[in-house]
Amino acid sequence: MAEERNIYDDALFGILQNEGQIYPFLDVIFGFLYRRTDFYKIQHDENDKMGFPMGMAGKIVQKAFKKYCDIAMENDAQQLKKNQVLKESEIPLPVATVEVVTSEQGEDKLRETNAAKSHRGKVIQTSEKKNIELTQTDFQKNAESYNGAIRNNYSWAQTIKDLDVRVKQVPQNVILGKSVKVDIKPNSLTVRVLNEEGWTTELDGELSFRINVEDSVWTLFPGEHVHVNLEKVQERFWESLMKDEPKIDLKEIDNSQPMEDLDEETQAKVNELLYNERQKQLGLPTSEQKKMENILKEAWDKEGSPFRGQPFDPSTVNISNPGDLFKT
Repeated sequence: MAEERNIYDDALFGILQNEGQIYPFLDVIFGFLYRRTDFYKIQHDENDKMGFPMGMAGKIVQKAFKKYCDIAMENDAQQLKKNQVLKESEIPLPVATVEVVTSEQGEDKLRETNAAKSHRGKVIQTSEKKNIELTQTDFQKNAESYNGAIRNNYSWAQTIKDLDVRVKQVPQNVILGKSVKVDIKPNSLTVRVLNEEGWTTELDGELSFRINVEDSVWTLFPGEHVHVNLEKVQERFWESLMKDEPKIDLKEIDNSQPMEDLDEETQAKVNELLYNERQKQLGLPTSEQKKMENILKEAWDKEGSPFRGQPFDPSTVNISNPGDLFKT
């Protein structure tokens, strides 16, 4: 499917080159959806045949964005892992020591010594296995545990609004959805998988906080894992997915919010601040100064204005201070 979509790359790249920047490019895409489709039409009741229920269009956009964001983060994590493996491979192995055994030590001692020496050689040639405890820094490098954690048979990641859970114990022969049972309740999550031994419970526990069941979904990735997306009732970061699992340190996660997760009023305010900052850097009027200038244009030639009959000249007034608009 991904390769089939590549046929659109030339057309999309042409648009991107023409627009020059990402925002105008996206504006073209969403403008097309507005003019030529029912993407922005609100479905007020189930009898409406066009459009989407309130808020659904935004969720579709977020889902598409998150899909490729996860892929990008996973690729980045894999590259970091490869780099780490390369660094470790450059560490020289320790030199094996040789123990000299004389015939005077006896035949039995000689056999024991040779056996011990053979054992030491094997230990030297293979790396010693250690139980390394992962830290939140390690979790942040993996898209599957970003702002979350990796546990024995599952991993979880989160934003301030939702959670992504991946249950990994899925046999290769599990390729149909009917071989999986996922029970999502406001306070709990259960995942069961059908294998050769029958139904086995891979995840079962009480969630740390309540979730919205209606907006939560699950997907089977055949032979790999079960992906469960849970919509939070409260916008907050969780210290743990389940109540009985170790808690993460919320001070070590990325608690910033993407623009698309902010409400419309906050997004508008942030955009205005960014616009004003850019205008200041270019030596151009800010949005507030433009508003004052428009007010000034309307009042410039009105009855009682000291500038009536004169050509409009904003440099004669102090636009930055509304209280001094008509001071000369």
